[in-house]
Amino acid sequence: MKIVVSKHARLNAVVVAAVILLTACGGGGGQLAGISGTGITSSGTVTGFGSVIVNGVEFDTGGAKIIVDGKRASPAALRVGQIVTVTGVLETETSGVAETVVFNRLLDGPIAAKDSANRLVTALGQTVLIDDTTRFDGVRFADLAEQNLILVSGFIDENGNVVATYMRRGAVVFDFNTRIDVEDTLSNLNMAAQTFDVGSLSVNYGGADINEAAGALREGATVEIFGMLSAQTGILTADSVTVIDPILAAPGTRVELEGIIANFAGRADFTIGGQPIDASAAVQEDNTGQTLGVGVTLEVEGVIADDGVLVAESFAIRPSSDIRIEAAADAATTAQH
Repeated sequence: MKIVVSKHARLNAVVVAAVILLTACGGGGGQLAGISGTGITSSGTVTGFGSVIVNGVEFDTGGAKIIVDGKRASPAALRVGQIVTVTGVLETETSGVAETVVFNRLLDGPIAAKDSANRLVTALGQTVLIDDTTRFDGVRFADLAEQNLILVSGFIDENGNVVATYMRRGAVVFDFNTRIDVEDTLSNLNMAAQTFDVGSLSVNYGGADINEAAGALREGATVEIFGMLSAQTGILTADSVTVIDPILAAPGTRVELEGIIANFAGRADFTIGGQPIDASAAVQEDNTGQTLGVGVTLEVEGVIADDGVLVAESFAIRPSSDIRIEAAADAATTAQH
């Protein structure tokens, strides 16, 4: 099964039997042509398998290490719609060889409320938005109900909401003895009481193992939390808290990044998923007529500078009219999903 992403506005749309994804944000862009053998880190939505296609580049995963939620896995464990980070080497503008492919779910917990009119659910203090590009795995939005256990991958928008790119339902009725996890920006840190909030969820980390290898536990840090949810109080008692480094790669690394602009001070100073970006000299490679700003979804390509800023060479904005048309799944989709 393969899903093809159109390469910015300057390439023709490609139609495949299983799924069509029409976007204005391409994978490679003109900046990548003719750099065979260049190392790359690519973070974005899986749009197909052929080996695995991310940001318009088809990566051969034959010799790659696949990590799913911290554990070794096979490529068959990956799903269309999941946001992954691929490290590897580019062979052409649209092909490469993956060395590692890492997927970490953004949220794994019970639905507390469902708003069918606005197509959203809340879970673990997070508002999860559903749109036309959300990939459902074995379930439909109409089937979801309170206390369903859901696994979600997605982007964080400018309001701190999760824009779901992938969703799968686990248990129909959540078991409060189940270990759950969530990744988000922490707030209201109280080091004396050993508590903080993520979204509207209160977390007690008094008995947790704290991993601060990527940075200190501080107000505004992005953290991944594992623990148990109390049925009585709704508090998450953490057993593990890991601080997440928002910088995607080491200085000098070529990066492709897909996401939503959460903070925007200008073309030279904005962030996607916490990664600081300078696109002041970048070429816009779409014909949407849109400009960069808060809430805009785009793909950006460039190199990480010594200070951790992604210095963009090109970017492409994804228009709001992007759609995905789903047809009958092929054998690979049926087998894996």
